[in-house]
Amino acid sequence: NIKSIKTILFLFFLLSLSVVINFNARLFEKNVWLENSSVFVVDDVPLVRAGDPAYYLKIAQYLKRNESIDNFYNKLNYPNISKDVKAPLISLIISYLSKGPSLKEIINAGNFLVLACSVITTFGIFFMFYSIGRPFEGIVASVGAGISTQYLNRSSFGYIDTDILNLFFMYFLFAIIYLASKKQSWYKNIVYIVFAGLLAKLFYWWYPKPELILMSFFSLVFLTT
Repeated sequence: NIKSIKTILFLFFLLSLSVVINFNARLFEKNVWLENSSVFVVDDVPLVRAGDPAYYLKIAQYLKRNESIDNFYNKLNYPNISKDVKAPLISLIISYLSKGPSLKEIINAGNFLVLACSVITTFGIFFMFYSIGRPFEGIVASVGAGISTQYLNRSSFGYIDTDILNLFFMYFLFAIIYLASKKQSWYKNIVYIVFAGLLAKLFYWWYPKPELILMSFFSLVFLTT
């Protein structure tokens, strides 16, 4: 009916607004970095924030050069020897997105991923609330979570780390597990269960912390009460 169509359109407008707010928060930082290249660029190479970004970026550079990342880990963990190490998913994606193996191109690809993940995370948070019948609360949560100081500091321009997508995986996995638990036709349950398993596998590849996967299943305690 007309009322439901208006509600859907209004939700779409609010969700689009949330996406714009989250994206522009990172875009604003990008512009600040570009306008102050004397501070944020050294020898035509953009800087990154302290912490794990350098680790993921270096692996991405090895992958882009078609070099074995075992060599990187052997240098990193010397004198220990590493064999057949599996590359982090974030490094694989950055390597794929990068236009070349230079450090500048690798960092540019990583920063592009930061901007893209801000949009993906917004949809993930909204979908969790939508799945439990609270779409308008999902709009508020997607804005608040995306620009909160705690999360923004760990998902902002130059901070190329798994944190940029961890919230998406958590919320989206919450939603799929909840949908799998609902009373419905058996084939829908099977589809949701399989999808939840695949998503959990992908999440673990992105950020190998099994306790976060368990937390997603514990979410049923409060999502179903």
